[in-house]
Amino acid sequence: MKRFSTAGTMKIPTPHQVINSSKTSHRFQPAFTLVELLVVIAIVAILAALLFPLVGSMRIKASSAVSVSNLRNIGTAIMTYAADNNGTLPGPTWSQLGTKWQTNGNDLLYHLRDYLPNVKQPQNPIPNTLYCPTFDYPAARTDGKNPISTNKVTYRYNFATDANGTFYPLGYPNPPFPPMTTAGLAARDTRGKPLINEALIDNKPGNKPPHGKYNNTLMLNFSVQAIPTTN
Repeated sequence: MKRFSTAGTMKIPTPHQVINSSKTSHRFQPAFTLVELLVVIAIVAILAALLFPLVGSMRIKASSAVSVSNLRNIGTAIMTYAADNNGTLPGPTWSQLGTKWQTNGNDLLYHLRDYLPNVKQPQNPIPNTLYCPTFDYPAARTDGKNPISTNKVTYRYNFATDANGTFYPLGYPNPPFPPMTTAGLAARDTRGKPLINEALIDNKPGNKPPHGKYNNTLMLNFSVQAIPTTN
């Protein structure tokens, strides 16, 4: 009778051997301990606490840079308007300045419509209303691009006062004050006087200025300065 050798054949493990092998392999698999997980979570939390203020500060600086650029463009538009109108400044205008304007002659944007970019909103329910991105900046939180939104205040026109009393460089509709001329403005004491500055967020009393401790301001000499809010 021919004998078969089992020396080269694979032995089939018993169920008991399979169970023991499975337990042994799982026992030595690498894994994080609870302490290691807590350490990783603590490190991530510390990094997040360090980075969040930095991100917020960068956002404020970026918004402030946009506002400074806007105010410079507004100042250039005002000077160009005066040069084209025998030295008369644009106006009269309301004190609250927003991103939208209508053809009613009482918005500063209406007077500067040929000197600043404007976007038509044909679906806006308010007739003859346009949006000007130059009067908008991120911290103002305006929804001026929304065709059906109401207008929000982003900048404010300031009335100046000197030894001769209050004067309105850009005029005022009610009571009626005509805009001044550049010659009349030069005759007044306008040192350190603001012309246009950033408005409070949402124009609500008690709200903080959009950039914290200072307001970007277009001065009456048409320079842009960061004025501390305590002034």
